[in-house]
This record gives sequence, C-alpha cells and structure tokens, in this order.
Amino acid sequence: MRNSLFARKLLWFGGLVVLTLVASALGAWYWMSSPRAQTPAVPGTTISAGAYQLRFNLEPGTPQVGVNQLTLEVRDSKGQPVAHARVEVGANMAAMGDMSAMHIPAEIREATSGVYRGTLDLPMSGEWPLTLSIDTPELGHAETVLEMATGRKVLAPASTAPAPAAAGTNISAGAYQLRFNIDPGTPQVGMNQLTLEVRDSKGQNLAHAQVEMGVTMAAMGTMPAMHIPAEIREDTAGVYRGTLDLPMSGEWPLKISVNTPSFGHAETVLEMATGRQVITPATGANAAQATESGTIQIDTRRRQLIGVTTGQVERKVVNYSVRASGRVASDERRLSDVALKFNGFIGTLSANFVGAPVHKGDPLFTVFSPTLLNAQHEYLNAYRARQQGGIAADLLDGARQRLLLWDVTPEQIHELEVRNKPLEHLPIVSPVNGIVMEKMVVAGSAFNAGEKLLRIGDFSRVWVEAQVYQFELPLLKPGTPAKITFPDDPKHVLHGVVNYVAPFMEGDTRSARIRIELDNKDGVLRPDMYAEVQLAVPLGERLVVPEDAVLYSGANRVVFLDLGDGRLQPQRVHIGLRNNGWIEILDGLKKGDTIVTSGNFLISSETKLKGGLEQW
Repeated sequence: MRNSLFARKLLWFGGLVVLTLVASALGAWYWMSSPRAQTPAVPGTTISAGAYQLRFNLEPGTPQVGVNQLTLEVRDSKGQPVAHARVEVGANMAAMGDMSAMHIPAEIREATSGVYRGTLDLPMSGEWPLTLSIDTPELGHAETVLEMATGRKVLAPASTAPAPAAAGTNISAGAYQLRFNIDPGTPQVGMNQLTLEVRDSKGQNLAHAQVEMGVTMAAMGTMPAMHIPAEIREDTAGVYRGTLDLPMSGEWPLKISVNTPSFGHAETVLEMATGRQVITPATGANAAQATESGTIQIDTRRRQLIGVTTGQVERKVVNYSVRASGRVASDERRLSDVALKFNGFIGTLSANFVGAPVHKGDPLFTVFSPTLLNAQHEYLNAYRARQQGGIAADLLDGARQRLLLWDVTPEQIHELEVRNKPLEHLPIVSPVNGIVMEKMVVAGSAFNAGEKLLRIGDFSRVWVEAQVYQFELPLLKPGTPAKITFPDDPKHVLHGVVNYVAPFMEGDTRSARIRIELDNKDGVLRPDMYAEVQLAVPLGERLVVPEDAVLYSGANRVVFLDLGDGRLQPQRVHIGLRNNGWIEILDGLKKGDTIVTSGNFLISSETKLKGGLEQW
C-alpha cells in the first residue's frame, strides 16, 4: 500500500513537472514569435520618421574627428525589418566667415535584413547636424535630422514624433489656411526643421500641393544677396516637412508659396531672423494677407525702419531746362579783310598791332605801287584835259572809276584834283569800325594783289555759341528763350533768344551748335570767353513722378506701387524727360496711383526682388 501510494505521488509530481516545462516552452515560443518581444538588433537612439521606426547607433558614442561607425535599424510600424531600403546618411557644417559650407556623406550598406552599417569621416570638430533619409516603394520617403557635434552625444530632434498637424503660426494665404512651425522655435545658424500644414477654407488637408519655401538675405556692402531654398517634401496628406540650412546669422525673410490645380497659387512672406521667433507681417494681424503674383509685403515696423514714404502720380506743367556750355564768338557778318587789287609795298603802318582799335575812314597804312601811281597820272591828265574841253567826259569817268575800283576813296580823288599832283604813298583807310584781329604785314612789306593784309572785326554785336546733344534738339527752335551766365562773374546775367540751330551734327562730339546773338556796345564780351547757357523749354502738362521714385535696373525702369495693407508691387515704366527733380512717365502708371517715393532701393534689397521677379 505504502509503495503503491508513493508510486502514485511520484507519477503525479512527474506529470506536473512535465506540464510546467511544456507551458514554459509554449510561453517562450509565443513571446519570441511576437514582434513586441523582439530585441532590437541595434542599441542606441529610437526615432520615428514618417512610416518608419528607426534605431540609430554611433561608435564611439561621442562623435570624434576621423572615422565613426554608423548603424541604423529600419522597421515598419509593426516592428518588421525593412530590407532593401534606400538609406542615405550625411553630416553638414554651415559656412563660417570665409569657409564655405561642407557636406560629408556616409558610406552606407545593408549588413543584414533591415540593418544598415557604414562609416562617417569627420574632417574637423564642430557642429555636424546628421540627416537620415529612408525611401522604399511600399512606405515612401521620410527623413529626419539629428543634432550632432564632436565631443557630444547624438540627440534626436524634439519634434521627431509624427504629428497630424503642425504646431505654430496660423496664416491665411489666398484660398489656403496654413499652419507653420520651425524647430527650434528660434531659428539658428545651421539646420532648422520646417513643418507646414496646408488646408482649404473648410479645414480639409490638401495633399499633393506644390509647396516651396526659401529665405533671402539682402546684399550688405560687398557681400552679394543670398537666397537659400528649403528642401520640402510631403510627409503625410497635407503636411509638408523639410530642412532649412542657414549659413549665417541675420535677417532671413521667409517666403512660402503654395500651388494646387483646384485653388491656384498663393504666397506670403514671414519675418524671420536668427535668435528671434518667426512672426507674420504686422499688417496681416494674426493672419498674413495673400500676395498677388509679383507683389511683396512689408510690415509697418520695417517700413518705418527703412524710411518708406509715398506720394501720388501727378500731371504737372513742365518746363524742361537744357544746360549747355558755350563760348563767345565774333559775328561772322561783321568781319572785314583788307586786301588790295594791285601789287605794291607797305609804307607807313598805322594799324601796327593786333587788337588796335580802328574807325571807319581812319588810315591803316600807306602803299607805294607803280601801277597806282600811273593810274593817278592818267586821272590828272584826263582831269586837266577835261577842264580845257579837250576830251570827252566818259574818258574822265573811266579814269576815275579805275581809282575807285582800286579802293581809292572819293575824298582822296578830290584831294588829288585839288593838289594836282599824285601821291607816291597813298593812304589806305579802314572800311569799318572795329579791332584789328589779324595782321600779316609790317612796314616795308611787299604784297600781291588779292593778298589778305589785315582782318578787322566789329564786336559791337557778338554770338554766344553752345553745343547741345542729339536728344535735346527736337525741343529747341529759333525763338527759344535763353539765359547766359559767365563762370568768372556769376552775377553778370544776359538774356536772349536762340536765333540759329545748326542743321547738321558735329561728328567728333555728336552734338549740334546753337547760337544766341547779343548786343556788346560796351565791349564787355570778348571772343572765346566761356559761358553757361540755360534754355527754358515749355513742354505743357505731363504725367510725372519724383525722380527718387524710379529705380534703374539695366535697361528697365521700375516704380513701386503701394496697393495698401502693406503690399507693394514693382511696376515697370517707360520714362521720358527728367528735370528739376521730376521724371516724365510715358507708360506704366496713371494719374492718382500711389507710389513709393523714398526707401525703394532698400525695399528691393530687403525682398530680393532682383532674383525673384521677371522684370528685374
């Protein structure tokens, strides 16, 4: 009995042990086959990126200059390894001073199913934000950025967990409701994470939109303007994520552009600067106003900082002023040359220096000429014979006419008759009042018939001649009022009118000559004096804007239209004449348009218009 009872207890205990072992084995098998119980193949940092669960490790744990070993385990949302994924890993260092930005890609290969290993060779110490990018046909593309620096452990960004919507700033842009976030909340030099949620007016997420973001820093001194585009991809339906790598600190206005076939295009600009939170333009209150294509938006604070003022396009009576350099010149109609019609010799020279004043009838010099002496004898003989009635009157008249043609005056002929004797040295008198301008002879000089001996100029009236350019010629005509001043005596002002416009251009200067005739009885004006000529040309009523309102960009001329609510639109215009601080507008504006009259150059730099608008 006792043995039988012992045998039964032993059998019962053995069965219990067997059942316990079987249950343990089944439990172990169940937990080992469950995805939740699988041990991660890679120790380190756990990260969520899109539809992927990542586990990342770096050896050594603290990044160092030189080679670092990378391991990345990629699983789906159910914990299953994701094999044959396209994995890219790279580190970036922002530009600093004269050193350009650097990108160091890692060499990554799939070691086992879902586990990817590689090396990253860091050339120097510093901040090296690490970008992880995964792409498969089944689960699509996702990426994330880890903060990394030599001497510091890798940290996952605070916003790595996927969110159904973006936290941050609400913005209205056209037909879109946007929610924008940047991580870190205060933009920093280096990598910044951008998230934009795009919804329609009913709050429905808009997938497959064309989203573009970019920042611009205006030119400063010799540093050119910079435009940095953000890399944006659709993460989930209506949520777009990307990265923005800022190379340096400063003001970086952020432009957001959204486009869909259903709702069209809209864009807005946010103020952004390193060390300061992103804010929407002040004129848009809590929501920035949508900007039409080509327009820009500048809030009230920034307009005050850069000194923006506005005015209206006007129609004004315009008097165009032409300024030209001129000189005093002799009146060519008042020049006389002294030249004789016979050969001879100079006797006494009365007008014996250049600049000598002479009066009409005054002797200039005496001449000896055998031909002239014979002509005097012939006239006396004819005169005596006529007195005695021996010859006809026409013979006397012929002898007299010969003397007159040889510039012997009637008074000198009368003196010859009274004297009844020829003069060997006959005086030659001045034909005009004036000044000796040129003298080619001295006492005793021989001369030939027709040779210029003296030039006498009458300066009682003079010309002021000025050169005007080709584009000014259509405005000028005889009768245009002119004011003449002289550099050596600005208080000496004379007034006249244009009485001649040259019908041809002068090839060397590509200008034409105009002429003003002035009275000079007092002799104050002397030939070759410099003069300043100002011509007032009435143009009538014209459409004009202040001169400072027009920006010059190559062949283009641009004016900023103020559309209200902080919106400015660059408008290309065609300009005409400019004068007295005003510029004529031929096309592009109309009377009453409100335009920016100062600060427009800073506006163009601030908003990077030259890189973003076709008309620039």
